[in-house]
Amino acid sequence: MPPASLLPGPTSSLPLPTPPPASSSPLPATAAPAPQSATPPLPPGKPNQLTITRQDDRKTLMAAVDDRILVQLGVDYRWRLEMPDPSILAPVAQNLSPDSQGLFVAVRPGVIELQASGTANCSPGSVCPLFALPFKVDLVIR
Repeated sequence: MPPASLLPGPTSSLPLPTPPPASSSPLPATAAPAPQSATPPLPPGKPNQLTITRQDDRKTLMAAVDDRILVQLGVDYRWRLEMPDPSILAPVAQNLSPDSQGLFVAVRPGVIELQASGTANCSPGSVCPLFALPFKVDLVIR
């Protein structure tokens, strides 16, 4: 027969597991830490910049009043951007890089359809294919 200290019951000397201490503010079982952004958020009241690229074609994008909107479609094609309504999206006079087609500031809430067309980027005097690549983004200013 085993010694009394190894038998279960009131004479056992094995330690009993203790429950975890109760928390004064328990979290729900589904709570998870908030994801961390790779870039720190801008201070409140400071406008953001939204960069619109060819990957945004046929999308609806959101911006806020005072945000800057950069249209950057690249240099693979010769892009012609139709000017948006300046009462909603006003152009900003600034030297742009060759891959950018326009810089604007959102003036008031509204919906704008930004459209551009890209044609072949040919050198003068060379034979150039005739085509137009359409580009469109719906921009909602809130």
